[in-house]
Amino acid sequence: NWLDDVLQIRPTGNFENWGDGQYEFKVFDRAEDLYEALKAKNGDNKARLIAGYSWEWPTKGRERGGAVKHVQADGLALPWNYTGESWAAAKDGIGQVGCVHTSQGLEFDWMGVLIGDDLVWRDGAVQGEPAKRAKTDKSLSGWKGEFKAAEGDPAAQKAIMAKVDNIIKSTYRVLLSRGRKGCYVWCKDEGLREYFKKRLALAKSIPT
Repeated sequence: NWLDDVLQIRPTGNFENWGDGQYEFKVFDRAEDLYEALKAKNGDNKARLIAGYSWEWPTKGRERGGAVKHVQADGLALPWNYTGESWAAAKDGIGQVGCVHTSQGLEFDWMGVLIGDDLVWRDGAVQGEPAKRAKTDKSLSGWKGEFKAAEGDPAAQKAIMAKVDNIIKSTYRVLLSRGRKGCYVWCKDEGLREYFKKRLALAKSIPT
């Protein structure tokens, strides 16, 4: 419920004060700091790092032993999860980055989430930026053509953008809800980071 409200997917009635000390949700200013904190939680191999689709997802070159670091954020550079392997169960899974397709339906004790520049804070609202989505992302396939075809019909264009916005937000909702004990977050957009921090401060406050 809190994520739905924070991501502005839908307003919910019980989105604040959701259990101080019961769940660790933390926003990091630097991606490499998030990663170090996440690795410290990986003693039982139940911590994983996942990211949105701001980074290209190639079908080739993701085999073990490859030199490409697909996901680069601040001083952090790691490969997407290796092709043909169980990233979720791999002993070195913490050294790879999963996505919505490899993490949906799974849960881990500790989750780190990298939010790219396809989700930002603009004009007092959380907004999806489809143009910042990786070309390899198929979930938004065809949106530009639909938008252009609706030229001259503002209502239709608005509906298309609302659908696109919801897809982006829903992707991150999945990623942000995979951790059982805690979730560490880094946002490329500074405004979105600060917004998360403010909402988190409200969620952690206990009424007297």
